[in-house]
Amino acid sequence: MKAWITRTQPHRIAALAIVVAFILIASIYSVVTPLWEAPDELGHFAYVIELARYGRLPMQEKGGPGEAHQPPLYYMLGAIVALPFNLAYDTAPYRYDRMLEGAGMGGTDKSYSLHGSAETFPWEGTALAFHAVRLLSVAIGAGTVLFTMLAGWLIFPRRRSIGALAGALVAFNPQFLFLSGSVNNDNLLNLAMAALLYESLRILLQQERMRQWVVIAIWSSVAVLTKLNIVTLGVVVATLLIVSTVRKGLSAGRTRSIKRLATVIGIIGAAVVVTCGWWFIRNQIVYGDPLGWNAFIAAFEWIFRKTPPQWGDVAGFFSFEYQSFWGMFGWINIPSPSWVYLGFGVVSALGALGCVIWAVRQLRARSGPVRAEFWLVAFLAMAFVVQEAYMLAYILRFVYTFYQGRYLFIVIAPIMLLLSLGLHEILPKLDDGLRATAIALTAAAVALYLPFGVIRPAYTFVPAPKWTAWFAPNKTNLRFGPGMELIGYGANLTTTAKGKAATLTTYWRAAQKIDFDYSTFAHVLNGAGEVIAQQDQAPGQDRGYPPSLWETGDIIIDTSTIVLPPGVTGDYRIRLGAYNYLTGARLGVSKDGSAAGDFIVLDKNLSAP
Repeated sequence: MKAWITRTQPHRIAALAIVVAFILIASIYSVVTPLWEAPDELGHFAYVIELARYGRLPMQEKGGPGEAHQPPLYYMLGAIVALPFNLAYDTAPYRYDRMLEGAGMGGTDKSYSLHGSAETFPWEGTALAFHAVRLLSVAIGAGTVLFTMLAGWLIFPRRRSIGALAGALVAFNPQFLFLSGSVNNDNLLNLAMAALLYESLRILLQQERMRQWVVIAIWSSVAVLTKLNIVTLGVVVATLLIVSTVRKGLSAGRTRSIKRLATVIGIIGAAVVVTCGWWFIRNQIVYGDPLGWNAFIAAFEWIFRKTPPQWGDVAGFFSFEYQSFWGMFGWINIPSPSWVYLGFGVVSALGALGCVIWAVRQLRARSGPVRAEFWLVAFLAMAFVVQEAYMLAYILRFVYTFYQGRYLFIVIAPIMLLLSLGLHEILPKLDDGLRATAIALTAAAVALYLPFGVIRPAYTFVPAPKWTAWFAPNKTNLRFGPGMELIGYGANLTTTAKGKAATLTTYWRAAQKIDFDYSTFAHVLNGAGEVIAQQDQAPGQDRGYPPSLWETGDIIIDTSTIVLPPGVTGDYRIRLGAYNYLTGARLGVSKDGSAAGDFIVLDKNLSAP
C-alpha cells in the first residue's frame, strides 16, 4: 500500500479521498432524510415501482404522482436495483400530512408524508428498495464529482489542485449531496452532462478520433433518455461541432470538413434516434404529440403563470435560486442557517471576481492568439450562461417552483471549475494544495453538520424506529384487542411539583390497522389491591397520533405520569388495560396467544418510602 501511494501522484490520492468522502456523506443524507421528503420523490419512486412491479411505463394523469412525463432511463436503472426486494411488502406508504406547514390546516410540520415505524431501520420491503435506489443516486453523483475533476486536470494539467478543488466544491455542496441522496432523475442528467463536457474538452484539446464522437453520441443519448431538459446539451454539442469543424476545415479543406461534419452529425443523430426514438413514438401514439406536452399541461395546469411576471419575480428568482443551489432541503421548505448562505456567498463572490481577474490577465498577457486555456474556460462559461438563461426563461411561463437552484446542477461541473479557478487566482499567495485542502475541509465540515443540525431536527415523528424495540425494558408479549401489542414497559417513582408520582412508559406496537382511538387506563394499586391513583389516555393522542392513525408495525412510546396521594408508603403495582371510551367496554388481553382477561398487572413493584 505504501509503495502504491509513493507511485501515485498526489492529485489522484486527493481525488480518491474526495470521491470516498462524497459517497459517505451523501449516504448519510440519504439515510437521515425521511422517505418521500426530497422534491418530487413521490413521483420518482412511484415510477420506479411501476416499472419494477408491473414492467410498464406510468401514464400521465391529473392528480397522479407526477413524473410520468419523464423519459425512463433513470427509472429503469432504479427498477433493476429494486427488483431483488419484496415489493409486495409495502413498508413505505405515502400518506399526506394534513398538518404540513402552509397546507391550510394551521399545522407547522415540515413533512409532506406521515411516517411510520415500518419504514425505519432495519429496512424491509419497499423501504429497503427505496434506500437502495437512493444509493444508486449516490453512486451516480460520485461519477459527476469524478468527471468534474478530470475536466479540471485536462484544462489545467500543471495546476491539478484546480480540478481537485472543483471536485470538492461539487462533492461538498450540501444541496448536491441532498439531491444525490434522493430518488431523482436529475442525478443521471447531471452525470451525463459532466461526462459530455469532459469528452468535449478532450476533443478540443487532444488529437480527435472518431470514437470520441461515438462517446459524445452515447452520453447525448443518455441525457435525452433521462430528462428532456436538453437546451444546454444541444448548445454545447452544436458549439463543439462548429469549433471542431472550423479547426479541421482550416487544414483539411472545405469539402473534407463538410463531409466530416455530416459524418459526426450522422453518428450523434443515429445514436439518439436508435436509443430514444421509441420514446417519442410512444408519446405520439399515447398522447398525440411526441413530447407528451399536451398531457403535461393538463396534469400540471397550476404551475403555469396566470399573470405576466413582474420585476419582483426576477429578484425572487435569483434569491430562491441561490439559496436552493447551496442548501434548501425537504420539499424546498427547510432552509440552511444564514451563516451557510453567507459563507458560500463569500466563496462564490471571490471565485467570480477571481475568474474575471484571470480572464483580464490572460487577454493582456499575449498580443497574439490567446492560449487554449482561455478558450476552454470560455467554453465552460458558455455552458453556464446558456443554462442560466434557460432558467430565467422559466419566469415567463412558470411559477416559483421552477426557480430551484438544483436545475443548475446540469452545469455544476463548469460552475465549480470556474469558482475553483477564481479562488486560485484571487488567493495567489497561498500554496495551491494548502488552499484547496483548507476550502475542501471547511465545505465538508459544513456539509456533514447539516443532516444532523438542520434536516433531522426539522422533522418530528411520533412512531419510533423499529430498532427501539430492541432496547425496550421489561419486554412483554401482550395483545390488547386485535391490534394493540404491548412489547415492553418501564415504571418508576419520581418526585414532581405536585408530590410523588408513578411514571409509566409503555411501548406499543400496531399488529394491524386499528379502527378506533382506544384509551388505556393505568391504575396504581396498593398492597391490598386497591386503586389509589389512575390516569387514562389514548397512546399518542397528546402528540396528534392516536391509535386510529397507527399503521401496521408502528411503535408508539407513551408516557403517563400518575400523581400519588400525599403520604403514601409501601409497595405498589400498576394495572393496565385498554377500552372504548364511548362505551366503556374493555379490550380483551392475550398473553403469548392465550386469553388473560381484560387487564394485566405489570410485574414490576414500585416502592414509596
